Amino acid sequence: MADILNKDGLTLSTYNELLSAIQSAMNSIYATDGDLINFDSETPDGQFTNILTQIGSDARQLAIE
Repeated sequence: MADILNKDGLTLSTYNELLSAIQSAMNSIYATDGDLINFDSETPDGQFTNILTQIGSDARQLAIE
């Protein structure tokens, strides 16, 4: 789901939606050969995407406040 601000209020993406979007984008950019990126939490790519997602989630929580 996209972040939306309209007459009904503010609707923001959840942590899992953000994580999925970031991982999907990284796979489409960097894994064009079909060999998907390993996003396990102990891998650098997994740690990077989780950090990006946490930053995005925190920023959205601030917007709600």
